[in-house]
Amino acid sequence: MSFRSAGCLIALAVGAAHAGDAAPAFVAAQFARTPAPAVLDIRGTLTTNVASILGHNYPDARVTYWRADGKTVWILSGRSKTAVFRAGFVVKNGQVLHADVIEYNERRGRDIRSRRFLRQFDGIALRDGTRELDRRIDGITGATVSVNAVRSLACLALVFDAAAPGAETEQQAGGRQTGATGARGAEGLVEDAIMRTDKRQSSVRRPCLPCCRTPPIESERT
Repeated sequence: MSFRSAGCLIALAVGAAHAGDAAPAFVAAQFARTPAPAVLDIRGTLTTNVASILGHNYPDARVTYWRADGKTVWILSGRSKTAVFRAGFVVKNGQVLHADVIEYNERRGRDIRSRRFLRQFDGIALRDGTRELDRRIDGITGATVSVNAVRSLACLALVFDAAAPGAETEQQAGGRQTGATGARGAEGLVEDAIMRTDKRQSSVRRPCLPCCRTPPIESERT
């Protein structure tokens, strides 16, 4: 094996390890005290709504999320051109407060991780009575599939937030969260919840379709 090949393998291993740490860190960064994870079942009307956004069902029948301080945090899986990636969304009062791509393993389309692109989602909401974003998200040349996937996941985060149990449930769960962290701490709970969700999310087969109707942009280069 050449030094160059060995170097590539080491870089991939380091990148994978970093991606594994990124999701718990993203969740923990959003709260003064990390709450225990909750689960939203995708069923009934929600199943139909999700399919209309993605063009197919979400790869898991249940989605893990975290709720505290009047906001929810979601780690969602989408499809780039040839691989699965993960993005995190913070939602409050029906708006995205913050979005981040926390795991992306393709060489092409990596510009979706840039703050210049992601800050377009700050404050975005669903257009009244629709499952479409209320403003245009500018695309990135050569990253159409990935851009559309992030748009779709932003829609999902907003739809999931609206469907998740509200503040009353959050208050009832508050007493349980204090003891739930245990010796491993809140970060361990976050990591466990994400790992359980990932077992089935890895089966995503088709790319996410844009949930908001925007003019087409250039396709990802082959």
